[in-house]
Amino acid sequence: MFADRFFWQTWDPINLSEGLFAVANVLSFSRISYFLPVNAALGPLQISVGRMIKVAGPALAHHVYFTESTNIKNIRKKVSRQNYNTHLG
Repeated sequence: MFADRFFWQTWDPINLSEGLFAVANVLSFSRISYFLPVNAALGPLQISVGRMIKVAGPALAHHVYFTESTNIKNIRKKVSRQNYNTHLG
């Protein structure tokens, strides 16, 4: 395996995601989020995103719950039909 950076692809998704993760860790460590409300452009954006998450979070949780319960119901139906067919011979 070549670990030389010369051979790495420029837009490799794994390298991009690791780079963005590193940047996010640096921003998190430097506590940049405390300075965002002071900025006139980013402060209201941060506040509105926080409120949106508080409102949309429970709705998303309910959606995921009902979707998964429907999927489990369909899987149980399919398995019970397969078991019924195998017992018939």
